[in-house]
Amino acid sequence: MSIAYPTNVPPEAYLASERQAEVRHEFSDGEVREMVGGSGNHARIIHYFAFELQSQVKGQPYWIVTSDMRVSVNPIGASPAILYTYPDVVVVHGDPEFEDECKDTLTNPVLLVEVLSPSTERYDRGDKFLKYQEIPTFEEYLLIAQHRPEVEQFFKNQDGDWHSQVYQGLTDQIVLKSVPGSISLLALYDFVQL
Repeated sequence: MSIAYPTNVPPEAYLASERQAEVRHEFSDGEVREMVGGSGNHARIIHYFAFELQSQVKGQPYWIVTSDMRVSVNPIGASPAILYTYPDVVVVHGDPEFEDECKDTLTNPVLLVEVLSPSTERYDRGDKFLKYQEIPTFEEYLLIAQHRPEVEQFFKNQDGDWHSQVYQGLTDQIVLKSVPGSISLLALYDFVQL
């Protein structure tokens, strides 16, 4: 859920304001929205996903952060950025690259994860996913349901085409494409109210 603010805000004005703000805001094509907090299920799923993945890639060149790290979508040849957002989980392969010297806005994620809520699901599946595809390093997108054991995985093949797979039920295992590893839905939904 988000609260809309004035439209046609320049990205520079958004960033200057955001770096001073006490609450997070998303910027999309000149529109600024306040990011509203998630549920207990939302927080647990984010934590479990990041923990499970971190334990599998320990010692390998992957950088995993949760929803406090901003990501910039700035398509090649386009300026300024069209989206600044805070994905629920962000994974970078190799060294993180940042938009500027403030080092608070990532530009090179390979895997982005969103835990769905009724107020954001349509956006996460639609416009946001289309914008994420403008990130050259982006290879995989996971949409995780909160109230049932279900994960939808989108991944880019070597030809640049996107494919999808759905994992359902606590016995399923998400086989990641952009990161070495897999995550069981049983571990992901541990203590989550279904």
